Amino acid sequence: MKFIEEGNRPYRTAQGMFAKDGEYVPFQTPFTCMNAVENYLCDLEKKMQDTLKGIIIQAKETTDDWNVDNPREKWLDGYCAQLALLATQIEWTEGTIRTFDDLEGGAETAMKEFLTLIKNRITKLIGRVRSQLTPEIRVKVITIITIDVHSRDVIKMFVDRKINEQGHFAWTSQLKFGMAKRNPKDEQKQVVATICDWTTWYNYEYIGNTGRLVITPLTDRCYITLTQALNLSMGGAPAGPAGTGKTETTKDLGRALGLQVVVFNCSDQMNYTGMGLIFMGLSQAGSWGCFDEFNRIKIEVLSVVSTQVKICLDAIVRLKANPANNMFVFDDDSIQIKVTAGYFITMNPGYAGRTELPENLKALFRSCAMVVPDIVLICENMLMAEGFEEAQDLSKKFMTLYSLSKSLLSQQIHYDWGLRAVKSVLR
Repeated sequence: MKFIEEGNRPYRTAQGMFAKDGEYVPFQTPFTCMNAVENYLCDLEKKMQDTLKGIIIQAKETTDDWNVDNPREKWLDGYCAQLALLATQIEWTEGTIRTFDDLEGGAETAMKEFLTLIKNRITKLIGRVRSQLTPEIRVKVITIITIDVHSRDVIKMFVDRKINEQGHFAWTSQLKFGMAKRNPKDEQKQVVATICDWTTWYNYEYIGNTGRLVITPLTDRCYITLTQALNLSMGGAPAGPAGTGKTETTKDLGRALGLQVVVFNCSDQMNYTGMGLIFMGLSQAGSWGCFDEFNRIKIEVLSVVSTQVKICLDAIVRLKANPANNMFVFDDDSIQIKVTAGYFITMNPGYAGRTELPENLKALFRSCAMVVPDIVLICENMLMAEGFEEAQDLSKKFMTLYSLSKSLLSQQIHYDWGLRAVKSVLR
């Protein structure tokens, strides 16, 4: 936090917050840390959310004015990375819905025109990457290019497959953002996220200027599986070999929804009391917990953990049915639960020393197989982020060279043609 200096007295009044990467967001009104620490930290969390709510409304209103004097590539300097990206995604969702309406009204080329508009916007951002930028703005521009490329691919798919109605699964399965009033009495609109038939309010957790994952068809499928798990009040369980993006996709979905995601690296030293404390914390904070390599935990601990997870998930089911019923009993303690709490596990099958999950625990998590990352798309994004406009063709050439090398060169261990090697070469 950035405190106001108050002479000889200790600093108490804050005027803004910093992310761990150094990005700064000013509060709309100063915040004073007074009285009991557990109270003012809860107030600080609310202050963070209220600040972001105010800024996103302002950012959304200014997206309507993107023009020659205020183009998007300059507009984004005025807002923190998280909200510049969110406003862009809301604008893309609204633009796509408008295009579908135009198609229904008889404008046959509306989708192609929208695709051209998106391509032009990406080209201008790529042009900006090649200029002299501060590291902070460079990361912000690259993040927006990453999500823009996915937006372009979705619209291109609509054009190629001649999709011209909003109800088509290709459109409903996309993660979409819009603005709506939470209660009819509210003055301000809030951000709402929708994917398939699952809808949630954006949570306004300030995450700073962090990069975002390249969205590939695999990521899309994982998003649908995880969000439908939440829809059914279950946990999510991406499984697959190392380097396929299991943990990163879970973290990325949390970032997209403005949620705090806490990652725990599981080991065979974990016991049920420690796990119980973690579940209590996640339930009360309304955060997501991602338990990495969950099947390293001993089988006798897992059988108790399944009961603990079941108690939390049952409490969420009751809370959805009755929003006033937000207390539940966990290990003889009566604690509060928030509806945003989520429990995710990732597993690496087929390694020595890993336990098979008990059936009663498997039943609580919805599984999603993660196999091969889409390397061509990731290449294309990395090249665009460094300023290559012809990235689509270059990435295909690059991967053709790599797949030929993989099949023709000897199988010696020092030849690595996987995702990590590709990324280091591109860098």
